[in-house]
Amino acid sequence: YDGVSLWGHQLKYQSNVAHALVYNKLAQAHTLRGDFKDNPRMLEQILRYYDQAIRIKPDDDNVYFNLGDLYLRLENPAMAKVYFEKAVAFAPRHFEAYYQLGMLYHREGRYREAEEAFAKAVRVYPDAQRMRRRITDFYAASRKNN
Repeated sequence: YDGVSLWGHQLKYQSNVAHALVYNKLAQAHTLRGDFKDNPRMLEQILRYYDQAIRIKPDDDNVYFNLGDLYLRLENPAMAKVYFEKAVAFAPRHFEAYYQLGMLYHREGRYREAEEAFAKAVRVYPDAQRMRRRITDFYAASRKNN
């Protein structure tokens, strides 16, 4: 069994709330494997999994974060931003979503919003040394390129 098969198998034996988790994990596994690349039918299936997860548990910040990640991989930053913003709306301590928002705002030239998002990421998860290093490295690299 690979991860996708395992999560699909779990659907037979779980409650409704657990189904939301399983649909989210199935979609995430397909996304991380890159199954959607050059396969529109798989992309549709991934989006259906996320839709089913949201229908069952509409306040699940991780589903929105994972959708944001999918849209980043699809090179659709506008949609990615929508879903990262939903993730932090449901979970104001979702530091990874703040980090991704900071990256997107910076890419758009919205530097003040980027700094605010990065600051929130660090504030809600002050022990995230790796996060601080990524932000510092990001700003160092962007100064070199400007």
